[in-house]
Amino acid sequence: MANKNTSLKNREFGYQFSGVEYSLIFENENIGFVRFVDQSENLFYLDPSPFLNTPKAELYVLENLPFPKRGELIEVSVSGTDHKIQEIKGTFFKTIIKYVRNWKKINPNILIHRKTLQPVEFKNFFIQAFKGDREYIEQIGYCLSLYAVSSPQNSDYEKGGLNSAMLSNNKQWNTFRRIMEVIPSEFKQTSARNFYKLLDKEKLINPINSAEVSLAYHNPISMPVQIPVALDVETKSVSDYKDNIEYEIPMVRAYMLDALLFQPEIPQKLDSYVTDCVYNLIDDIKKSGSIPYNQHLGSAIPKLSSSFARLNFQIETTKDDIIKCVDLWSDMFFYAKKAASTQLTTQELYKLSGNARKLYIDLNENFGIDILIDRECVKENSNLSEWDLEEALRELDLKGAIYCPDMRHIKLLEFK
Repeated sequence: MANKNTSLKNREFGYQFSGVEYSLIFENENIGFVRFVDQSENLFYLDPSPFLNTPKAELYVLENLPFPKRGELIEVSVSGTDHKIQEIKGTFFKTIIKYVRNWKKINPNILIHRKTLQPVEFKNFFIQAFKGDREYIEQIGYCLSLYAVSSPQNSDYEKGGLNSAMLSNNKQWNTFRRIMEVIPSEFKQTSARNFYKLLDKEKLINPINSAEVSLAYHNPISMPVQIPVALDVETKSVSDYKDNIEYEIPMVRAYMLDALLFQPEIPQKLDSYVTDCVYNLIDDIKKSGSIPYNQHLGSAIPKLSSSFARLNFQIETTKDDIIKCVDLWSDMFFYAKKAASTQLTTQELYKLSGNARKLYIDLNENFGIDILIDRECVKENSNLSEWDLEEALRELDLKGAIYCPDMRHIKLLEFK
């Protein structure tokens, strides 16, 4: 079931554009995502999304004002205009020059007047190839939906994205691969800001330029993941769902593009609740004695709850998002334990190495448990090199000794 039009460049009909893209191309002026001209910071275009260059020949000039960030969604007030005529290979092109009086950052939600789908329709796209227990298939649908919308970056030592352990036979895995043809081909390139890859074998992939990396492994053993997905269900024949999927892909992809514009943060008022949920997840894992995959302990709750928020086009993660992610993870962990035969001993899996253990002891002595610690203070109180420090923080996060509530802080957890 190969879908040839997987590129974002092959779009010409309105239903193929996300709500934000449609609004900025056809309904709004002087609003868009900043794309600087070469290395300049005072010359930029305003694109309808980070995934689509503007069709408008408009260039913005910024003078004596703070610079916006690359990729930031802004609205511009214009003080005046000019134009420039260029000849390229015998053809003349006119570019409108707009001089910026002021600019402000805006929320993508104000631009989404037309949703291509509702969240439940988006989720249902991912389950139409499966049959069996309806309640369990619904849970699989949420897992695949969250993988599709990824998760924002919330620490400087770990990229955003969601990693999944797809516990399945080859037939179920191949069905999953067909469904994930919804992912644009641009997102499968290592240069992509949002990078996705489905892997038959375990392999560490960490594209330098990507802010979010979402990897789905087939029956992994060692690679850490945020959530297991036991595809322990029957699959329909391709002919039963092929036409529906090919018809719906443009709308589902458009919804996905809108969702990726949101960078939901977990508000500080929910920090203690998230901490309790992280502790409960760690207890569930360690009390089990053995697990069929390598669970990332520190990031699972923050990433999955932020992914739920993104799925619903929210700029902030709510308590309800956290509750949903905890329930989903708990169900998936239960089914993963039942479905997989290979088991890893948690005592060995979550043992700290030398640098990670040393950093944990130092931070505990200087700050204590369950205290928000500024990242600059972490650097100041460690004699590890910058590289070793980042590696140690990643290990502490993976093994449930810290969790990262935002880009500026970590929280040391009680580690047994």
